[in-house]
Amino acid sequence: MQAVEFQTTITNGIIEIPDELKGKIAGVVKVRVMLEESQNFTDDVPTGEPMKPAIREIDLEAAERGMRMRRNASLNQDRIAAAAAAAFAEMGITGQPIGAEKLQEMMIADGVDPKSNEFSRGIIEMREE
Repeated sequence: MQAVEFQTTITNGIIEIPDELKGKIAGVVKVRVMLEESQNFTDDVPTGEPMKPAIREIDLEAAERGMRMRRNASLNQDRIAAAAAAAFAEMGITGQPIGAEKLQEMMIADGVDPKSNEFSRGIIEMREE
């Protein structure tokens, strides 16, 4: 096990990792909090005995994957945005996104019957092939 030491402030139960360590620390970690001498634990917080796990192991694995995905997405946001823009340009998609209701209005204005099942028929036909 490797140890990393830093000083931070706990706010609302959240331990903020310093910016210079954010890309280097990930996954499940063991945390030991050392209070300044002027501070004391309150509400009978255990100081030496191991705590019971609050989350099942499978939840920890899912949480770890989620944190890793969010961190990678954050670190690669510029590349992801550029790839999405290139893909949209290649497909001829331009302009700002619109909502489902606006899309339905536009389709009706172009003569699409909202009660028809043209789209689902095509999907069903492809399933049957």
